[in-house]
Amino acid sequence: MAEQLVDWITLIIKIIGGAVILFGMIESSYHFIKKLSHKLHKYNVRELDEIRLEFGRYILLGLEFFIAADVFQTIFLPSWSELGQLALIVAIRTVLSYFLNYEFKIIEERKS
Repeated sequence: MAEQLVDWITLIIKIIGGAVILFGMIESSYHFIKKLSHKLHKYNVRELDEIRLEFGRYILLGLEFFIAADVFQTIFLPSWSELGQLALIVAIRTVLSYFLNYEFKIIEERKS
């Protein structure tokens, strides 16, 4: 019973993370299409960087939810296999977050 509850809670957290990323994708796509329609293909790099920055923030937030779900599941249902998988997932997501944050800094510097 407890295992099923943990699985359900983990699934809910992962769905929230996926929804955050999906929402960010939809919103960023909307802003991109809006820029294209108003500028008739004469958009500049700064406007695209703003859209990328916005979408990147949603991706990072969604990844945080995925990590939280994995940590939650590993805390309540620990096994060596789960711990190894969690370590690998966290490492991959940490590298992704690092490079996205690095790109954000470059975009922010270009803005100023």
